[in-house]
Amino acid sequence: MPAAACRTELTHSLDDVCSHFFYLAEAHHSVVDFYALTKLCLAAVELEALFVVPSSIGKGCSRKMIEHAKKIEGHRGSKVII
Repeated sequence: MPAAACRTELTHSLDDVCSHFFYLAEAHHSVVDFYALTKLCLAAVELEALFVVPSSIGKGCSRKMIEHAKKIEGHRGSKVII
């Protein structure tokens, strides 16, 4: 799917950036993957977004980002990612 077709889902406002935790993966000075989390309560966060560039699909990038989210949020006290 061309990037233009996903522009709405891939575009985030300053309000989004201020109200979510964004994590980026870079390769060759370009963002290739990202995910965003929203804190729901002390023990839970919601996975708001997870995007992987087509060339990274099938290479374990999503799994690595989910594992990263579990580790980071575990340190913050979250027990659940929704």
